[in-house]
Amino acid sequence: MGGICSGYLAHSVLVALGLAALLQSSAVAFEIVRYAGAAYLLYLGIKMILSKSAGLETGEGASGEAKTDAAVLRQGFLTAFLNPKGLLVFFSLVPQFVSPSAAFPVAVQLLVLGLVHTFNCLVIYGAVGLGAGSLGEFLKRRLRFARMIRWLSGSVLIALGLRMAFPGHR
Repeated sequence: MGGICSGYLAHSVLVALGLAALLQSSAVAFEIVRYAGAAYLLYLGIKMILSKSAGLETGEGASGEAKTDAAVLRQGFLTAFLNPKGLLVFFSLVPQFVSPSAAFPVAVQLLVLGLVHTFNCLVIYGAVGLGAGSLGEFLKRRLRFARMIRWLSGSVLIALGLRMAFPGHR
């Protein structure tokens, strides 16, 4: 959890340093990023709904060797930092909540939003880690319920994507 959130912090800094200048200088670039984020959310939602599985497949077993805390932290960081989907989320979703005309510079807004996102992930991943075992067993006994959750989650992603694509329409 700590390694993954460290990777997210690195994404936040990269986005704040690079994307901020681009968004401040070009309204067209800002719109491109906004529409790319909307398209990505639509893609994820549709992919989730069309998936045939319930999302409860068992992964391969571990090798049995104990890893050091540093190795686990490094693995989490690399997993998050090198994940192109994670970087795409930071480049497409976080800028949706930035206002180029706000009192704070775009870079500061992006960094604060990235930090808030990372903190939220830390809290959520911690809660998920604590409850995943019992919830997984519950859902394995009720695959229909698991599929319903997958469909509902996909629908929410599609709705968010449409909302981003058409912000003035309610």
